[in-house]
Amino acid sequence: MAFIHTDTFETLRQIVQGDIIISSDEGYQESLVRWSKLAEKAAGAIIFVKTNQDVSEVIQYAVKHNIDLAIKGQQLFSSALGTC
Repeated sequence: MAFIHTDTFETLRQIVQGDIIISSDEGYQESLVRWSKLAEKAAGAIIFVKTNQDVSEVIQYAVKHNIDLAIKGQQLFSSALGTC
């Protein structure tokens, strides 16, 4: 995980309506939980977007500041998923 300056998080908090969690925040470890332990990776920040505008702003900010971005969508499962 690359170092991200704390000012970045404060700037993002002013831009997005959703919650931003960093490694020192309560709930950080729980926010990293994935379907498999192998899929869990440390993150500089976890952003819970609330609006389409949040998504757009975060992506634009990451691109502008050369910040790696990983996206995790909602976990909606269907018995038809993963079958042939």
